[in-house]
Amino acid sequence: MRRTLSVASSLLALAFVASSSNITSAAPAPATPPAKPPASSGTVAKAAPLIGAHGFDVTGMNTSVKACDDFYIYAVGKWRDTHPLDPQYSRFGRFEEVAERNRLKLREILDADAANTNAPKGSIEQKVGDFYASCMNEGAVEAQGIKPIAAELERISAIKSHDELMVEVTRLHEMGFAPLFRVGGTNDFKNSKMIIAAVGSGAVGLPDRDYYLRDDTRFKDVRTKYVEHVAKMFALTGEDATAAQADAQHILQVEKTPTTSPPSPTSARWLPGSTGPST
Repeated sequence: MRRTLSVASSLLALAFVASSSNITSAAPAPATPPAKPPASSGTVAKAAPLIGAHGFDVTGMNTSVKACDDFYIYAVGKWRDTHPLDPQYSRFGRFEEVAERNRLKLREILDADAANTNAPKGSIEQKVGDFYASCMNEGAVEAQGIKPIAAELERISAIKSHDELMVEVTRLHEMGFAPLFRVGGTNDFKNSKMIIAAVGSGAVGLPDRDYYLRDDTRFKDVRTKYVEHVAKMFALTGEDATAAQADAQHILQVEKTPTTSPPSPTSARWLPGSTGPST
């Protein structure tokens, strides 16, 4: 659901571009003078603040603590006490609260467009509503199974040589995926006036290098569950359990190699290690 809602803005932009492309190149009709706006009354209606009288939640402050002793607790102490961290979050604050509220608003818009059967054909509302409804139609998705990606899986299964692998990796990069590595543009850390090419680790399944290489119980458990998850994905494509488990283990081994696994957070912040040789 989150991923569906997070792309709502992009869907709206795409729908606008698509609808704009329907404009023909016929000669424009004679321009008509724009209607004069109604006379202003001199006042502009303002929406009421979402929080408090002025948009600032003073009830979240803990004024029993002196600001000079502990400003953090003074500023947000009561809010923190009344908002224990839910298990689905690693952190939660006002920014996350705003983001969550925005997602709910986007969902209201999408639900309304999907339920609007009278939207004009070709309108943004119709396109966005139909697209969202198709994404949320779990019955149709389950009925399709892997058919939409069957051809892609067959192409990958047919790879027999290094050259064929490179051709497929190139093809997937051109489609917007990032197998094995990522390439993009970024600011030069040594010259902010320059935009340079940057190469990084590809689309791997675990967050960073520690998850692949550390032997702490926590990381070992994550790797075990990761292999189980990947094996289940292969099984859903029709592989037998033995082959699915073997393929999942192979993926873990590929992703944990130094050339493909992501750097640790500490090394990623190290400037000399983040920039390559210059000429």
